[in-house]
Amino acid sequence: MKNLIMIGVCAVLLWSSAAHTKNYVIALSPMQGAEALHHQSTATLRFLLEQVKPGESALIVDGLHLKTIAQFAVKDNKAYDHPKAKMQLNQKAILALRQFAGKPVEVAEHGVTGVMQVPQLLQFLGNNYGPFEDTDIIILGSPIYVDAHNPDWGMINNQYPGDGHFNAPPQSSPFSLQGRKGLLSNTRIHWAYPDERWITSDGYRVNVTRVWTLLMEGYGSQLATFTGDQSTVWRRAATGAKAPPHSYELHSTTKLETIQLVAQVEDTQHVSIYERDLSDTPPLPRVMRQAHDVEIGISWNCEDCDLDLHVRPHHGAEVLYFGHRQTPVGYYHKDFTRSPQTDGGYETVTLTSAVDLRDILIAVNWYGGQSANGVTGEIRLAISDQTYGMPFTFSGTKGNGGGGKNKTLETNRAANKAWLIIQPKEIVGL
Repeated sequence: MKNLIMIGVCAVLLWSSAAHTKNYVIALSPMQGAEALHHQSTATLRFLLEQVKPGESALIVDGLHLKTIAQFAVKDNKAYDHPKAKMQLNQKAILALRQFAGKPVEVAEHGVTGVMQVPQLLQFLGNNYGPFEDTDIIILGSPIYVDAHNPDWGMINNQYPGDGHFNAPPQSSPFSLQGRKGLLSNTRIHWAYPDERWITSDGYRVNVTRVWTLLMEGYGSQLATFTGDQSTVWRRAATGAKAPPHSYELHSTTKLETIQLVAQVEDTQHVSIYERDLSDTPPLPRVMRQAHDVEIGISWNCEDCDLDLHVRPHHGAEVLYFGHRQTPVGYYHKDFTRSPQTDGGYETVTLTSAVDLRDILIAVNWYGGQSANGVTGEIRLAISDQTYGMPFTFSGTKGNGGGGKNKTLETNRAANKAWLIIQPKEIVGL
């Protein structure tokens, strides 16, 4: 243990020795193909030999396992401003980088190539190598975060964390910003992802970019570059390029929600429930008893308000809502077709099995936000190719954070003014 402590102390001292100079951090992921890992490692070495000047240094880390790979440093003497001299000085570091490149890790079942623990990586760097002065951090890896302990914290299947994760305590989310302010001050982060397969829609790209932008700014850094082109990242990191302006704002919500987008289907026959023509002919009783392809969604007129849809497909079934997004009979997601804001989205539940609409429970909660005139909305219910709609109104002035949820769902009655129970037969006009 003493040896480990001394190694850590020496690393910090070495990192701090080049004060008031430009430095670099390069994070690589071993979880990718051997050829890709070799290419990244070669590009890393080339960058170090070309860009690290006398008196400067670079830290190379394993962004998946949160371990230091090597420390590359150049003596503060003009005689060492030559690739051969740098190689002589850093033989041990170059060997360590080559050994790392020769041991790729097989991609796990989640299928994300180049995966890293980026939230934990930011904390690892800030706690072990800060404070920083004029440092460019280069990340070569996937922007899709995978959490082995809690899939609700991950970003697989078009998921991303809502702003409540930023405001949560550290033990509740890896995206927490509590106690992280300033850990990465004076740094710029340049991120190159391996490919664009993760971009399933423009909405998902915007929201993933927003998450990483706000997280890094919460650490006192900035997401200066975010692209699939590695050459752009190397070039911008070498020049210390700053982040372009953006309009992202961190919301003050405490709602610990991971949002899942359902990619819009490139099919003219599939139209969002919020854009379909409404039916005026009630379904037959047999259709109500055995309803197929059921979708339920709510939209509302208050952009600053947060409404939540809760659906229990049948008595004794699990309730689908933002905190429990998938069950054997359906899934909860956001529909962005008519969303009032890029990081919002209307509440939608899709049921994958036939249900008896006489036994279904539909509850709506006014979770957050304020409106002196209450909130007016519309609930839509689709059964196969027929879609029905009905207005609803909350007469209060503000949300209640989900208070009374258990009582409402257990008794099938609204526990307070921030809850509504809506009967399917009323929506379809029976």
